[in-house]
Amino acid sequence: LAESTTRGTFAVVRERIVPLRGRRLVECFDRAHRSDQAARFVGRHLTVPPGARVAEVGCGTGVLAFLAAQLGAAAVWAGDVEERAVELCARGARRNGLAERVACHVAPFLDGVPGHAGLDVVVSVMAQRPSPTPFAMRYAGGHDGADLLRLIDAAAERLRTGGELWLYHHDIAAPVRVSAALDAAFDWTHVATRRRAMSVARYDAHAPGIAAHLERLARDGVGMAVVRSTRL
Repeated sequence: LAESTTRGTFAVVRERIVPLRGRRLVECFDRAHRSDQAARFVGRHLTVPPGARVAEVGCGTGVLAFLAAQLGAAAVWAGDVEERAVELCARGARRNGLAERVACHVAPFLDGVPGHAGLDVVVSVMAQRPSPTPFAMRYAGGHDGADLLRLIDAAAERLRTGGELWLYHHDIAAPVRVSAALDAAFDWTHVATRRRAMSVARYDAHAPGIAAHLERLARDGVGMAVVRSTRL
């Protein structure tokens, strides 16, 4: 175990091996910041051309950024709005021997990617769960999950023609508007879908009232999909 102190609060930083696509990625994590099944779900399908310039939005501990680098990316920018997550990402980049190719930064969407960098791939498993009130940044995606729309717009602006946006999308997160935004700028397809049963109690464990809020949004069930979108 490695230990560190952040903002006066004692925090334990742990390490674990995340096996993905025949690789053994070192993840540095703590109790509040760690990769989950969503990141690994996307990672099982992500493709990265050799020499690609890649950005991960909402990187968390950086597992997908590390995978992109190991798949052949020449440069990867990993961004998150949480300073602690970025600290763990940077530590993980060093532990994986990728510090020269993976740059970790605190910024929303693609704001931390240098303006001159035309991107070949943008990948994101960003927070998108709708909620009537703010709660954990790891999950919350605004009132109706439409934060994804800003990401799609940013990716359309920064990706080169033929570049790809790999997006993890909950079908409770503004599905009609997300589909319309993708239609406007991308030739896109669902690569894979998984379903997960969620109870009222499980939703409301994050923040009281989420389940009722989703009912008001008239969405039934929960589906998670990997979407690959090619810039037109």
